[in-house]
Amino acid sequence: MIAKIATIFIPIVIIAWITASMLVPQVTNPRLRPTLLAKTVTLTDENYEVGYPLTLRKSERIDVEASGDGQPIDFRITDNQSSTLIEERGKTFYDLPWTAPAEGNFTFYVSASVGDITATLIVTEG
Repeated sequence: MIAKIATIFIPIVIIAWITASMLVPQVTNPRLRPTLLAKTVTLTDENYEVGYPLTLRKSERIDVEASGDGQPIDFRITDNQSSTLIEERGKTFYDLPWTAPAEGNFTFYVSASVGDITATLIVTEG
């Protein structure tokens, strides 16, 4: 009888231990998405727009966050021919998932219509 209970109980304990040893590290230390670009700039009357280049592969998925620190900013993405692919205006925060349409260089711009605004741009792998 004890042997029968042990043959059922021991595999359950082993499976639970293996599962816990694999899941606990992932729950306590989740894997962060790699940051491709992280910039903070103060936009002034003389320097009201700043662009940051980034090379992406075709179909590469990214997540773009842009913040005006509570102040409205504009945001846009252009390709290497300076064609505008995305343009957003007048928000204090943007969180945009985006997929690169082709391989190449893209420029991520933040701008403001008034000076002395701190803008932050963060691009992570999506």
